[in-house]
Amino acid sequence: CRSLLDFALYVAFFPQLLAGPILRSGHFLPQLKRTEPVRDEEIVTGTELFALGLFKKVVIADNLAVVADKVFAAPDQFSGAAILIATIAFPIQIYCDFSGYSTMARGLGMWLGFDIPKNFDYPMLRTNPVEYRRAWHMTMGQWFTDYVYKPLGGSRVGDAKLLRNIMITWTLTGLWHGADWHFV
Repeated sequence: CRSLLDFALYVAFFPQLLAGPILRSGHFLPQLKRTEPVRDEEIVTGTELFALGLFKKVVIADNLAVVADKVFAAPDQFSGAAILIATIAFPIQIYCDFSGYSTMARGLGMWLGFDIPKNFDYPMLRTNPVEYRRAWHMTMGQWFTDYVYKPLGGSRVGDAKLLRNIMITWTLTGLWHGADWHFV
């Protein structure tokens, strides 16, 4: 990027946050050259996306958090059924929290005339772990694939190095979410 202003806008743009989506400069910077005004369809679609994201965050995630947090704070005070419900509620809460933020960011971006990539593709509906991982925080997964996993050799190495590459990538992914070992 040759323009300091464009670079500053890219760096300051809200989807760069940890919750994502993570925008690549190659996707975002060309959109700064847009000259036509935001279309009505973009406003409508952006509003729908923002409302969906807000619903996922405020209605689903925040209410499931009440259940999961209460049970996990004192599991010895609850029955096995309550612990099972909290265990099911927690991943749905996490998904709706992250997905809600990302969907709201996409909606806000549309209001401003920006196309922001989809970040979650219904991972909870996937039937195997590989597809689940590919559908979860897709922009972050692609970033780690491109900047960590592939430069280490990716899967084009022997078994020992493949395991090393996976462990390094996942360790850094965990630390990305917080600078503490429980995130790893």
